[in-house]
Amino acid sequence: MPTSKMECPNCGQKTAGDFCQWCGYPIMKGKPVRKQKEKKAAESAAKEKAKRVAEEEAKRAEERTKKGAEGILTEQYERNWKNYYEILQVSPNAEPSVITAAYRRLAQAYHPDTAKDPKASARMADINEAYEVLSNPVRRSEYDHAYRVKYPAEEAESEAPTEDEVLIGLMRFAAEQAAKGKKRSQVADELTRQGVPYDVAAQIVQRVFEYRSELKRKEGGKAIGCGLLMLIVGGIITGVTYAAASGGGIYIVTTGLFIGGGITLIVGLYKWLTS
Repeated sequence: MPTSKMECPNCGQKTAGDFCQWCGYPIMKGKPVRKQKEKKAAESAAKEKAKRVAEEEAKRAEERTKKGAEGILTEQYERNWKNYYEILQVSPNAEPSVITAAYRRLAQAYHPDTAKDPKASARMADINEAYEVLSNPVRRSEYDHAYRVKYPAEEAESEAPTEDEVLIGLMRFAAEQAAKGKKRSQVADELTRQGVPYDVAAQIVQRVFEYRSELKRKEGGKAIGCGLLMLIVGGIITGVTYAAASGGGIYIVTTGLFIGGGITLIVGLYKWLTS
């Protein structure tokens, strides 16, 4: 039986047998050798790739272990970061009652049904989101961890507001409400709506209105003194010029001083009596 000829991969000549008759290249042994080399190279590349993937996965696992659950949550907050404390205008160390009061005040100011600001809806959405996180102790703890990572220096420098600072802030708010013409009960209601206990709100309102009354009495006293001074000066000028013009000359009547002094005196008396 004649042996079939094959093309030599080296010289391209037709030949039979295990070796090329023209160049001596191994015909039947060459292909398995090449395939074996290619197979080994592919296996080696696959092993290298698997090794790299395993090393990367081990590295990621180690980072997750170091970060823990809070670290993963930190990454989640970092993707869409918002400063909830800045949104609610409170300190990072603010007490829950302060956060609630701040939320109620901002919700009243930026409610879409009452606010005139065209951006009120977006602002209110941020306010609700911030309050939803900070009013929940567990979620606030998770957020605080992310906050400390993002603002380490600020956290070291920030201090919780003292009791006096909180009281001053509430008294300033009560004074602003009183300046708008609201009564004591209305101002107390505004404070309680912001989370202040009613007995504390009543004390704050009493102190604010007592201070306003004292200030009003002082202003009335000054106005009374100024009005009397104007009347006295007007009387002295009129008397002196009248005496100088006793021989039939013209004397000066300080009408402006009398009118101004009289009005100032009346205003001062009104403030004094209504304080």
